[in-house]
Amino acid sequence: MGKSGVSILGDTGAFPFKHRIKDLVSYELSLPSKYDLDLKRLCLFHKKDFNRLSEEQKQKLLNHHPVVIKI
Repeated sequence: MGKSGVSILGDTGAFPFKHRIKDLVSYELSLPSKYDLDLKRLCLFHKKDFNRLSEEQKQKLLNHHPVVIKI
């Protein structure tokens, strides 16, 4: 296709909707922080969903991602 990389938008909203917050944190932390290919990965959290996490869970996720943007 002539493309040189991949962009992925990951909407995490299904996890809180299904009451699977622990699974969300485990899943996010199981993914590598960096990949050996041209990959742009955006993990999207709704503010209310993110606020449902414990402070420890929030900190783990924030530390795991190389860049964090709060809007």
